[in-house]
Amino acid sequence: MPRAGGSSATAKSCESIVPVAAAIAGGWRDGILVLAMVLAPVGLAIILATTGILAMAGWQILRGSALELPPVANLKPYGLLAYAVGS
Repeated sequence: MPRAGGSSATAKSCESIVPVAAAIAGGWRDGILVLAMVLAPVGLAIILATTGILAMAGWQILRGSALELPPVANLKPYGLLAYAVGS
């Protein structure tokens, strides 16, 4: 009887290790997916902020006024807004 109990305990421990090993092996793929999801709004924010700045420049050109873009300190809120929209 002790052998039968010992062998079933061994089988149960091996069965519980297999899903854990599979989860660890696929974990790096999930990590890359999460990293891409976290960093995607940053790239989208850069695209949106650049589009907004180009739209302001285009508006000034169409109106016939001198091209005058705001300083960097005044562009930061546009970047934050673009990040919020992108998120």
